[in-house]
Amino acid sequence: MDSLQPSLSADPPCILIIDDDTALLTALADTLKIRLEQIVIDTSNSGADGLARAKRNHYNIILCDVSMPDIDGLSLLPQLKKIAPNSAIIMMSGHGDESTRKTAVSLGALELIHKPFDRPSLVGTLKQVLETQPQHRVGH
Repeated sequence: MDSLQPSLSADPPCILIIDDDTALLTALADTLKIRLEQIVIDTSNSGADGLARAKRNHYNIILCDVSMPDIDGLSLLPQLKKIAPNSAIIMMSGHGDESTRKTAVSLGALELIHKPFDRPSLVGTLKQVLETQPQHRVGH
């Protein structure tokens, strides 16, 4: 078997998107399903629900909004890192600055991306993260 190609029996990669903006959740999930092959997308419209989902399922990538009404994404980040240490976490913000990015990265985020984001660029970033992750899966 070619070690550069994922096993045909491997589970598809899973991405969790946590954001209180339901229109963004739907649009981003639809975009990723179209542009990333064989991907499973879960969405959550609150920090508490996102945390519960991360406890129940393995996600290769978690995209999490910084500003949500129930829990601040930067407060949620250490909890996500604790329960999902193998997940790449990318924070999203509509009004984040360099200080917010540095805080997010220091708390364990891979990066902070700004909304509205360039979708082809986001898809490219997600593909790169998926390609560099180990191919083991715990299950979804």
